[in-house]
Amino acid sequence: MSITKTKTISKTTKLQQADDEIRRVHSRMFRWANKLEKLMKARARLVRLDDDERKPIVTPVELPKPDPRPVEKPDDPLDVRSMPWNQRNEADEKAKTEIKAGQLARVRVKAKASAEKSRAKRRGELRKMPLTGKAALAAIREAK
Repeated sequence: MSITKTKTISKTTKLQQADDEIRRVHSRMFRWANKLEKLMKARARLVRLDDDERKPIVTPVELPKPDPRPVEKPDDPLDVRSMPWNQRNEADEKAKTEIKAGQLARVRVKAKASAEKSRAKRRGELRKMPLTGKAALAAIREAK
């Protein structure tokens, strides 16, 4: 005859396990209840929308009609309406080329500086410690 040992669990342990399970189920129940409520509200919104409401409401807009009379230029030469704003002359073209050349020069300077920095990084010059003491004095004397 073999005797099997049964593991006995105390009453307090069983109560603790039951309380833990109740907490888990309770939180899941509230999560599902909230999800169900959201779905029901979404469905109600969709049901309220009829085919007529889904179509955008178009209201006619009255556009102002252009004046049939031709626009006359004023006689005053200082009046803004008589200025030829869209006409360019040689000075405008010259200024345009100067601006473009300046922009191109800035791009070239930036590219040159970037290339020099990357070359210095590859050579390891950016990782060198600065000179101190006698070595710094010697470097200053050599630079003169």
